[in-house]
Amino acid sequence: MNTLRKCLKRFKFLQSIILTGFTCPIDLTKFIQSLQRLTSLRSISLDLVECDIEDKSFSNFSQSLQRFSSQLRSFSLNIVYCEISDECFNNLCVSLPRLSSLQSIELGFPSDALTDQNLRIFSDDFKSFSSSLQSLSLRLLGPNITEEGLRIFGENLKLLSSIQSISLGFDANNITDQVLKNLGESLQKVNSLKALDLHFRNCVHITKQGLTILGEILKTFDSLKSIRLIFRWYHPSDLQDLQKELEKFFQDVIVSNS
Repeated sequence: MNTLRKCLKRFKFLQSIILTGFTCPIDLTKFIQSLQRLTSLRSISLDLVECDIEDKSFSNFSQSLQRFSSQLRSFSLNIVYCEISDECFNNLCVSLPRLSSLQSIELGFPSDALTDQNLRIFSDDFKSFSSSLQSLSLRLLGPNITEEGLRIFGENLKLLSSIQSISLGFDANNITDQVLKNLGESLQKVNSLKALDLHFRNCVHITKQGLTILGEILKTFDSLKSIRLIFRWYHPSDLQDLQKELEKFFQDVIVSNS
C-alpha cells in the first residue's frame, strides 16, 4: 500500500484507477487519502479478494468517497469474498447516492451480506443521481433480502430517469415466481432502459410458469434492445421457448444456464 501511495503522488492527473485481485490486508483509509490528490480522477475500480478489511477503515473509505461527488463518473467495488459488517454496508449505501455525478455503479457483495435495510437506504436516494446514472450493476442479492425488500428496491428503480443498463444478480432460494413477476413489473416502469441482465443462481423456486410470466412482461418493454437472462439450475432445453419468444421482439437476446 505504501508503494501504491508513492506511485499515485507522481500521477496527479490520473483519470482512472483499477486495482484487481488484492488478497492482502488493505488500509482503505490511507488509500482514499491518496486518491484525493488526483484532481482529474473520474473512475475507481476495486476488486478485493478475501481481504482483511477493518470496519473503521471501510467506514472511513465510504464517507471519504463523498469528496469526489462532483468529479467521479464510474465506481466499481467487488468484495464478494470479503467479510464486512452490516454497519459498513450501511455507510457505503448512504455515501454512494451523494456522488451525484456518477454515470456507472457496479457493486459485488457476499451473497448473505445485503439486507432489506441496506438495499432500502441505497435505493431510497436514487433520485440524488437520477439525471446522471446510466448503468447499475448489483450482485449478489442473497437470502437476507425479502420479497418486500425487493419490491421497494424495484419501485425505487423508476427514480433513475436516465438509466439505460441494469444488471442484477440473485443467489437465494427465496426468489419465487411472484418475486420475479414483481421485479418485472417494477422494471417495466423504467422507461429509459435499453439493456437488462438478470442472473439467478440457486433460485430453485422459480418455475417454468414464472419464466413465462417474466417473458410476457418483458415483451411490453418499448425501449429495451438487449436482454440477458441466466437461470443456472435449468437445462438449456428448458429455456429454448423463452429464448425464441423474446427473439421475436428484441435484437439481442440470451437466455441460458451459464
